[in-house]
Amino acid sequence: MVRTLGLIAIVCVVLGMTARAADVAGTWEGTIQGPQGDFNLTFNFTVDGETLGGTVEGPGGPMKITKGTIKGDDMSFNVDLDANTTITHEGKVNGDTIAMKSHGPWGDSQFTLKRAAKK
Repeated sequence: MVRTLGLIAIVCVVLGMTARAADVAGTWEGTIQGPQGDFNLTFNFTVDGETLGGTVEGPGGPMKITKGTIKGDDMSFNVDLDANTTITHEGKVNGDTIAMKSHGPWGDSQFTLKRAAKK
């Protein structure tokens, strides 16, 4: 009986840990290599359940995050540069860093986002 209750408690803890989305709401910063050199990006993420939203600010100004999802530590979203150009993103959250992969018309890129210090 005690062994069964212990096993149930462990399963509940594991399920609770895997079902909860990582806490990414807020501001994240990173640098990415582009065709004309490196540039800084600032992501302002919002989270509503498993829906990820917000904006990304770069050299071209702020752009809206679309089709965003977050499940556990995995996240994905799109950023439309214009009516014909979409950049897809996939990320893996690890504490105060996010390992990002993006795909755009110039190919694939990898970069790291770090949680911005609260001002």
